[in-house]
Amino acid sequence: MNNFNASMRGIGFMIVGGSLYSLNDAFTKLLTANYSIVEIMFFIHLFSLLPLLFLIRRSQILKTFQVQRIGPLLLRSIFSCVATGCFIYSFSILPLADAYVISFTAPLFMALLSSPFLNEKVGKHQWYSIVIGFSGVLIMMRPGTEMFELTGFVALLGSFCYAVSLVLTRKCSLTENNFMIFLTFTVTSIICAGIFLPFNWKTPLTSDLGLLLVSGFLTYFSQMALTQAFRLAPASVVGPFDYAALIWACLLGYMMWGDLPDSYCISGACLVVLSGLYLIFKELNPSSFKAQPS
Repeated sequence: MNNFNASMRGIGFMIVGGSLYSLNDAFTKLLTANYSIVEIMFFIHLFSLLPLLFLIRRSQILKTFQVQRIGPLLLRSIFSCVATGCFIYSFSILPLADAYVISFTAPLFMALLSSPFLNEKVGKHQWYSIVIGFSGVLIMMRPGTEMFELTGFVALLGSFCYAVSLVLTRKCSLTENNFMIFLTFTVTSIICAGIFLPFNWKTPLTSDLGLLLVSGFLTYFSQMALTQAFRLAPASVVGPFDYAALIWACLLGYMMWGDLPDSYCISGACLVVLSGLYLIFKELNPSSFKAQPS
């Protein structure tokens, strides 16, 4: 597979993974009304193991569970766990679309981190796209408003940790398989949440267990899609396409809570979408594509 086709497939997996995450985050926001962050994290990640256990029973996938470098795997898992906790907290306070707005600073962090950590050259067209998209995010964040209170900073911390975890996903994908990357993160999250679970326990209703089960499955498949995206293409290429999840966040926020984006959100979102379309145009033109060293 040449670099251009691999990049296109990576972008596709990124869009699918982000869409699944958006749906999962909407369910998570529903659950925050009645349950603590650690309990939600514990059950979602526990249930996300079920598809993996099914695959283990149906195939020889267990033979692929070999670790080449445990350090980057554990570091990625810790950053992912912190990011998850920060995002769940922000979902409990902010409208879903607003929380996503802050999280979309992640591609900028990713571009900055992918160069020193992955030795990936960020091309000028990718920088144009990232800068335009980040400008749209700033418009939506509206510096000086309530989004810059504690909740906004927690969401921003989650965004940074998420960006670090995605860059480490790219690094880990060079030596580890998708299932081991996912398993390490999931087990780490279960252990971390489980430590605090006795102090935050509330017996789930049957209907809520069903919602947690669905969220667990969505977590599994979105993780697989995102990991595959970073296996196929550089972080600086697929990262900006995480913006596609904003569309789903706005739609789900309106359908489930009646949250309507204001003029700032719409204006900023237009810039975000245009930045993604610009990069798509450049990626669809093979003559403008240059392979990035990994």
